[in-house]
Amino acid sequence: MSKKNFFMGICFFLIFNLAVFCGLSFAQRITGKIIGEVTDEEGIPLPGVTVEISSPSLMGGVHSQIASEDGRYRFINLPPGTYKLVFSLNGFQTVERQNIKVSLNTTVTEDIILKQSTVEESIVVLAESPVIDVTKSGVTVSFTKEQMEDLPSGRFTVYDIIKQAPAIPQQEQSEWTNTIYGSSTPSNSYLVDGIDVSSPGQGHGWNWQPQDMFEEVEVSGVGAPAEYGNFTGAVINIVTKSGGNTFSGGLSYYGQFQGLTGDNNPDPPDEVFSYNRDKYYSATINLGGPIVKDRLWFFGLWEKYEDSYSPWLVDPEFPTKWLGNKALFKLSSQLGEKHRFVGSYYYEDT
Repeated sequence: MSKKNFFMGICFFLIFNLAVFCGLSFAQRITGKIIGEVTDEEGIPLPGVTVEISSPSLMGGVHSQIASEDGRYRFINLPPGTYKLVFSLNGFQTVERQNIKVSLNTTVTEDIILKQSTVEESIVVLAESPVIDVTKSGVTVSFTKEQMEDLPSGRFTVYDIIKQAPAIPQQEQSEWTNTIYGSSTPSNSYLVDGIDVSSPGQGHGWNWQPQDMFEEVEVSGVGAPAEYGNFTGAVINIVTKSGGNTFSGGLSYYGQFQGLTGDNNPDPPDEVFSYNRDKYYSATINLGGPIVKDRLWFFGLWEKYEDSYSPWLVDPEFPTKWLGNKALFKLSSQLGEKHRFVGSYYYEDT
């Protein structure tokens, strides 16, 4: 073998391993999983049970597998969302389990008992699954997109979301550094779709992404998985939206003006100024859907915002101003049964 071929072989080996193992780490950070055991009424494991899974969040349609010799099954690398499981085996009732919620870095355990049946029949379970992850020992708080839409909080990117979690104090409006779980501000780690966007010197994320692009936000502290690393405070893990098999979009507007701003010092002494809100607004439009159903999805977002205010003791004639535009475009593709490709471009002009 020539030196050139040997060198090319080494490069290919390194690139292959880098792609494989980085991909595994990437998936663990932005997905969850469902595991369980299938038994009969006497508690005996049932091998050979067909287990099917589907969800609006899962690309590729219905996925299926066969329970192992000890009746166990598992679905890994599942995007956050609500899932449905169907269990079937000849001679037994078919069981359909709905409303199974999967969050970031969580393991949902669904143990199923199949009853023998002489005729073809099925059982549909509509109740939501327990939200307790018995495999996790760390301190974790998650915010789903439904919760983020309902929470009466501000719109300052992820920081107005995570301040709803315990042990994350904030001293002032629009604060982007936090002392979480008693650690210092540079001790936190910020991830967006598995990519570390932390500022090592300041302890905040490099970008201020709009809230309408978030699918789920997770705050992990003590006991967080070892693959994160480089933190002693907390990990703020953000997963962005991906579109789906149906078109959906939204328009949002958030505004605040001086007439809507309270003042706890309405009669200040001469030459002492109260807080003054000159103008604030954030307008966002987003759209997602299929390019090819179950194969290629897209999600796009654009936000325009302006913030003008004068802090306590500052003359309102000289306000602090922030204005700019933000945009995201994301493509998600199911290349094969076990291979998924995600690419995104984020733009921020501030």
